[in-house]
Amino acid sequence: MLRTTPIPLPLLAAALILGAVIAIAGTKAFLAILALPLFLVLLIRPQVCLWVLIAVIPVTIDFGGGLTVTRMVLPPVLAAIFFNAAAERCPWPNPFATDAGRTALFFMLAVVAGVALSNARVFDAESLTKEASGYLTRFVLFFVTLSMVKSARDIRHVLWVLVAVSIAEALITIAQVHFRFVLPGDWRAAAQSKIDVSTDGFRAEGTTPHPIFLAGFLQMVLPFLALMIWRARGLLRPVLAGCFVLLLYAWFSTYSRSSFIGMALMAVAAAWLWWKASRAPLVGGAIVFLAILAAHGWSFPELARSIEQIRGVGAAFKSGELYSSAGSFQFRLESWAGGLNLFLAHPLTGVGLGQARFNYMPYLPDWAFSEIHPEAIHNSFIEVAAEEGLLGLVPLLGLWFIALRSIRRSWNDPELSDYARALFIALIGQLAFLAFTPMVRDMWFTLALAAAMGHIIQARITPAPVRRASPVTSSAPPFPP
Repeated sequence: MLRTTPIPLPLLAAALILGAVIAIAGTKAFLAILALPLFLVLLIRPQVCLWVLIAVIPVTIDFGGGLTVTRMVLPPVLAAIFFNAAAERCPWPNPFATDAGRTALFFMLAVVAGVALSNARVFDAESLTKEASGYLTRFVLFFVTLSMVKSARDIRHVLWVLVAVSIAEALITIAQVHFRFVLPGDWRAAAQSKIDVSTDGFRAEGTTPHPIFLAGFLQMVLPFLALMIWRARGLLRPVLAGCFVLLLYAWFSTYSRSSFIGMALMAVAAAWLWWKASRAPLVGGAIVFLAILAAHGWSFPELARSIEQIRGVGAAFKSGELYSSAGSFQFRLESWAGGLNLFLAHPLTGVGLGQARFNYMPYLPDWAFSEIHPEAIHNSFIEVAAEEGLLGLVPLLGLWFIALRSIRRSWNDPELSDYARALFIALIGQLAFLAFTPMVRDMWFTLALAAAMGHIIQARITPAPVRRASPVTSSAPPFPP
């Protein structure tokens, strides 16, 4: 005779409560309940707050009704950080404590000033709300990274999280490409291409809103993964090497030409730094490239058109969603010119956050003839200049200056030198990528990480404040050994 184990009463009660919550409040409340264990982990170990923020950098899944992964994550993360900071278990994300923090705070104020003082011809409140939500996530990521990365050990943990997330993105990309996997929510490629029923090629995008953003994220991770392969020992090295190939495959599946330029510059920078024999060929190659560009009238679209005509080369980017390379360069050049003209028309505070896309078209140059013009200006720096003016552009460039200065300080440090070199390569590629792409979250992580390296070096050379001895005499030492 079989004996049955009775269901514990608390477990039965919990199941009934969960069932009632789902029936009454729906899936959103159920997801909130499932998040409770994660929130407890955040309270117990504050460093996990940063890891969670890093994990959601490429994730933009929308569950409907305005509920996104980011909006689910930010409130518990911020609550856990404030609780632990009040309990002195982690530092406060203090924007006034460092040069990078003050510069980012000034950029935030420039965003507010751009909106308050905007005199744009067209002002769209919905776009403002959307962009403001995006910048909230970027600022939280920046300040939490800046405050919680205090040692080489913290950097190592952060990079492991970053690599783990990128591997998950690569696996999702393979599922999209080969098994037509469709993510839940508002997923652009599923809505646009119906890939779940299509047999044609398409651009994979993982959990990001566009293939370009996935390409930029994977591009940023690859130098760090290469560093881990170089430092790994034993069986871990071939495993990580296989993951590197996996990420490269996922990156190529995005068909992002702007990221291809960034990857090429990263390869050039890496070869220049680590292979001295390559420097002469690289200089010669740069001279040949300039000569070929001059032969095309210094026109990148014309050069791209000639490259596409080379047999086997143009077919490398053949997704049906892609415009020709020449057309892609052309509308980018035109949008850059339009954005710069818009900036010159409103040089101090710009037209306001999220408003450039509605105002730059009348400022296109006379030589503009492209029939395609995306909503956003495909250059992060020109986009900021047009929307926030000099008040926003100057602190943004200041953040890049602080990041590069911090990397320079860490270049020969025994603990940080490898990380500094990998991050420098990532920033080189990111700088090129941002020249062809609207603003992305990734940049706010890498800039904060670079600034944090500088703070680690500064803390070593700055003597700690001397605490006065207690007036109460005691045989015990004032501090634990």
